[in-house]
Amino acid sequence: MPQASQAHASVAKGSPPFPAELQEFLGPRAASVVANIADPTIRQRNMDALNTCRTALHVVDGLDLVKYELAQLGPPEPTVWYELIPEIERIVMETWRAAQRLVAAFPAKNTVLAAVDPDVDSAFDAMVQDGPPAPIRDDRESEIERVVGGHGEAEGSDVGGSIAALAAMLRSDFVTFQHRIGQFTPESDRWWLLGDVQEFRSRCAQCLEAATATILKALSKEDLERLLPRYADATTRAIRLRAAFTDLHIYVNNAANWLAYGGETRAIEVALGLKREIETFTRLPAYAYVRAADKRGIIQFRIAIDEWENQEGDAQNLKTTVEGFLRLTDLFRGINHRPALISSDRRYLRAIELTLRLGLTVTDVLHFLERAYGRSDDLDDVIRSCKLGNPPPPERVAALARSVLDHLPGPATNS
Repeated sequence: MPQASQAHASVAKGSPPFPAELQEFLGPRAASVVANIADPTIRQRNMDALNTCRTALHVVDGLDLVKYELAQLGPPEPTVWYELIPEIERIVMETWRAAQRLVAAFPAKNTVLAAVDPDVDSAFDAMVQDGPPAPIRDDRESEIERVVGGHGEAEGSDVGGSIAALAAMLRSDFVTFQHRIGQFTPESDRWWLLGDVQEFRSRCAQCLEAATATILKALSKEDLERLLPRYADATTRAIRLRAAFTDLHIYVNNAANWLAYGGETRAIEVALGLKREIETFTRLPAYAYVRAADKRGIIQFRIAIDEWENQEGDAQNLKTTVEGFLRLTDLFRGINHRPALISSDRRYLRAIELTLRLGLTVTDVLHFLERAYGRSDDLDDVIRSCKLGNPPPPERVAALARSVLDHLPGPATNS
């Protein structure tokens, strides 16, 4: 049992010990909140519910798609497809069992959810149609945030209503996924399958994380992202993904420049550096937020670098490959058009401008600047200068923040 968790999650004398796995899942802040619930019956109910979320998320997180992503592109071998089936079935059943247990633990005040089991068997028996349907897309992140934020803290909150709404989302996802997976055959494009499985896994994880956050929100007024390390709202996920895309774009742009000026002498060095950078990128937590279509471009590039090495290609071929990927990484930065990021950047840029004009230093607003990383090349340069210990004058940064504000899409930003 981790010592830090023991220190923060001590329970009342005579109560059962707090489970070590649950402490690790929740983190010290949230574990302490739950452990200090006075009523033993309520405490145990919350512990059981949170442990249900932990167990289901462990199953969802256990599905590793990387080995399928990194295989050569093209139709997968039938054995690969049949290897995925039991893993998907396990996620479906474990997630739905968790949803049912949570609904039973927290009866809704105003919402009634019919507990209908998803028909998993028919999903895999129905592989008869041809051609992929349109991708699954809706405003799920915003929908989840409305549910998590839809009840007040502590007494009077309708945790059950929020849990029921999240279970209803999962039920809808199961039906949709069942329909789509029924149209897949072992000869279909791997990226259709991986895209749908990735999207489905992400939805299951989001709903389970939201259920965890909903339970904790009823117990504490503390900010959820501080209380529960795993939880991140849609804006935070977008900020992290944009930062990862920005760093990747910068590295690939530098690699293109090195090839332009170094030629044959630097080709192998650049190729090895790009492979390391891609491997680093794919290990980032934000990589889980990358959609399958974008992952395909990243993995195709990685395969192309491997092929270039194996075939001992010349520097010009590598330069062409890198320049093509550079254009793709530039497209990734289109994430800046997401409304959540525009709204967040507007809020933080206003805070930066106001704070600096009130006399604080650029170092004082570095955290705010980092939240807008990737919005503007000039602002990104400021962040890098600060981290190197060379912050520019506050007046310049305040003026730059105002300039970026004035060019954000949407309504005027006059303060």
